[in-house]
Amino acid sequence: MDLPGPIHDIFVVFLGSIIILGGLGVVLLMIPLILPFHWDWFLFVYPYSIFH
Repeated sequence: MDLPGPIHDIFVVFLGSIIILGGLGVVLLMIPLILPFHWDWFLFVYPYSIFH
């Protein structure tokens, strides 16, 4: 892309912030989906390993 300097800088900052915020959003949205399964696995395996 052959854009003038200031426009190119704004474009790069805008795209970079979208990528960073998008990555954080995906992580924050996945945490509530992963945690119940993780705790379910933990609560099953931990007592099994103690009492077996």
